[in-house]
Amino acid sequence: MKAILVKATLLFLLSVPIISCENNDASGNTKLSEEYTMRAENYIKQGQFKAAIIEIKNAIKTDPGYLKAYLLYTDILYQQGNHLHAIEVLEGIENKTANVYLSLAKNNLKLGKAKTALELISQAKQSSQYKADTDAILIEAKANIILKRFNEALKLVAQAKEKTSNKTLLSEVEITEAYVHKLSQNSEKLKLSLDKALKLNPNNIDAMIMLSSVYYSEQSLEQAEDLLTKALYSLPSTDTLTLKRLQILKSLTSILMEQGRTSEALVYSKLISEANPNAQKIESTYETAIEALKAGDIQKAEKLLQGLYSEHNLKASGALLGMIKYEQGDYTAADNFFQNTLDPETASEKALAYYAGTQLRLKSPEQALAAIESNIKENSNDTQLLSIYGISLLAAGKIEQAKEVIKSTLELDPGLSRLRIALANIYNSQDERQAALSELKSAAQNEPKNATVQELLLKQYQFMGEKQQHAAYARELTNHESVESKALGAIALLDTDPEFANQVINNAYTNNPTNKLVLNAKVISALNQKDYSSTQKYAKELVAIAPNNTFALTIAAASISKLTNNNDAVQYLIKQGKESADNWAADIVLAQHHSNSGNLQLAVQHAEAALAKSAFNSASTSTAINIYKTAARESFKSGSIKNARKYAIEASQLAPNDTSLLYLLVTIDLADSNITQASQIQKQISELEPNSYYSYLANADIHKINKNAAEAFTNYYNAWKIKPSDKLGKIVWSNITEDNKKLTKSRFIQEWKQTIPKSHEALTIEAIQYQQSGNYPAAKMAYRKSLDKNTNQPIALNNLAWIYFEDSNIKAALDLSEKAFKLAPENPAIIDTYGWLLYKSGDNEKARDLLAKAAKLAPHNKEIQLHLDEVESKK
Repeated sequence: MKAILVKATLLFLLSVPIISCENNDASGNTKLSEEYTMRAENYIKQGQFKAAIIEIKNAIKTDPGYLKAYLLYTDILYQQGNHLHAIEVLEGIENKTANVYLSLAKNNLKLGKAKTALELISQAKQSSQYKADTDAILIEAKANIILKRFNEALKLVAQAKEKTSNKTLLSEVEITEAYVHKLSQNSEKLKLSLDKALKLNPNNIDAMIMLSSVYYSEQSLEQAEDLLTKALYSLPSTDTLTLKRLQILKSLTSILMEQGRTSEALVYSKLISEANPNAQKIESTYETAIEALKAGDIQKAEKLLQGLYSEHNLKASGALLGMIKYEQGDYTAADNFFQNTLDPETASEKALAYYAGTQLRLKSPEQALAAIESNIKENSNDTQLLSIYGISLLAAGKIEQAKEVIKSTLELDPGLSRLRIALANIYNSQDERQAALSELKSAAQNEPKNATVQELLLKQYQFMGEKQQHAAYARELTNHESVESKALGAIALLDTDPEFANQVINNAYTNNPTNKLVLNAKVISALNQKDYSSTQKYAKELVAIAPNNTFALTIAAASISKLTNNNDAVQYLIKQGKESADNWAADIVLAQHHSNSGNLQLAVQHAEAALAKSAFNSASTSTAINIYKTAARESFKSGSIKNARKYAIEASQLAPNDTSLLYLLVTIDLADSNITQASQIQKQISELEPNSYYSYLANADIHKINKNAAEAFTNYYNAWKIKPSDKLGKIVWSNITEDNKKLTKSRFIQEWKQTIPKSHEALTIEAIQYQQSGNYPAAKMAYRKSLDKNTNQPIALNNLAWIYFEDSNIKAALDLSEKAFKLAPENPAIIDTYGWLLYKSGDNEKARDLLAKAAKLAPHNKEIQLHLDEVESKK
């Protein structure tokens, strides 16, 4: 027979050595294994599972490739409800047959993993040994039922009926159909199917259990009890507790307790407890934890769940701990729990929402999407999950899809202001300002006390230039009952009606001197009046009640700097940071200050201090990532590859899925001639975000280093199509070779101008092309258009000056050349043009000085030297 190879996992489970069947004694070993297996089958018929497992182990030890023994073992595990163990054993079989795949599908179905089951069935169908018999069809039907694909399931049920005339099998078919009616809540058809199932097979345990649950829901407790009692006595006796027996015992206990027959219920409860002494204790502890959660006693619930998780590896408790950590804002801890315990395919929609929310907070929108998209329940009405789905799509850049999901969610619950804000942002990004305004107005109506919505609505009016509506809404807010609304309205009126606005702010401060938004208004008011003493006073008051308010700290420090000096401002921030171990925001402000001042070493120190104090919260993490990025780029520019790599790695540890950081590492490694390492990182980028902007850029850079010009161009061009920019446009243009049949440099310039209509750089490069080809009129026009868009272009000014000079328009040439020189006084080519034009206009002395400087800056430039020699000769 063909050898079946078994993985190390299976060896551990069964405690037998793995050997190949491909030896001279294979047939003898197989025959002996068959004898062991036959004895195991007899023990199973007698309900002696323990003895059967011993015989199975002997069979596998004799012939590790004897597949029937493994299937028999996993069938016992299936009956015992140990589906995870069964899956582990089955997955350990390397050369899987159709039966192995179907057994895997059955066990996954019991765990609710219907999509996985369908994938396994698909793999089974690809096997030559697959037989589309009734059992196989019913497994597929049950998977479709779980996914609520009822029409597909009923088609499969019909196929199964045609496959057999066996009453026992037909009874199973009726049970499968009954599941459809149960989930679609058709109680009439449900009872009809169950009656048919019991007529075909009066001892069908599943039919009795399901029918009893129908009676129980109808409060026909005696009928439910009778059916369960009959089912219990119909079960064969076994030496270990099977899943069906446990299910019946638990249901009987519940029914008897509801009937007030406590003593009888305790008999069944005792049977359950004796079969698994730890189970009831675990269940009881878990229920106590749930009750504590409902009562708001998070500390007690967390302690109980942590015990269940660490002592019994109870996945349900781990998932709940993940949710608790999410609510507490500890997203890293939440992620650790979710990764170890939560299976997105079987998770509840609430748990899935928490998991996806965690991934969003950790800036992994793609992971959030992967979890939701492949497992979101069809026609889901869970607005929490749908909200996170929409936000995840938005974070992943899938704008149109996000818009549709958000709109659908708002139809289910119009009061979700957070989603309306997100939708307004989408509309604004698409220049649909009126639609954005409409969403924010709706949000304000739904939540009239939501200060965030009010602030955004004010900004929207301002953004749209609706001055009258902005002023009217601001005045409306100053009459609001909420002090926050009054402050927001007053801030909005500071520019147009400062006297009234300050009166509102002062009244609000008198009544609520510790309100954060009111203090914020006082700070802004003082700033508007350039009253730095008052600004400092109110900013410090705001810091006193909100020590981690970065705005207040920044303004307080800036005011101190204005009144005294920069050093005093820094000392103030250092003191604030030292006042409490929880004061992380002062270090964020210091990090940003030192970064702006160019002292990146100090910036990194304070960013790291903020991280430690804040326990890596989102604000400090974001700041640290930006500081590390800046430090890496500046180190790279200065030629310190070692430091650049160090800072980039520090940043990537905080944001491991940030492909822009990984691309920075690729750039650093390529500069260090470490092509192998750069290629490995490029593969990582492609795995995280295949066919993405940074994936293409990294690939292009590597191909360029390896002198694969065509591949480099293709990847740069693909990156351009995703995220066009002037910088990338220049790279694409410079990588277009003469033999490129798809795209010429001239054609790309036209594409560049159409893609980025405001680009002056595309026009400048086009002008240079025209100038080099001798088409001076076209070059002149292109330079003018470019300078209309951006006058501060020394190269464009210089080149256009030279064209005017050749046209004998010395005055216009000299004006342009002077502007170019003022913008780039150290560029030898620009100095040369300006000096030469001065010479041609008669200013020999100034021309001589400038050309001497140009010659010194570019000692090997012959043209500059010739110009200088001619001027020198005119002394």
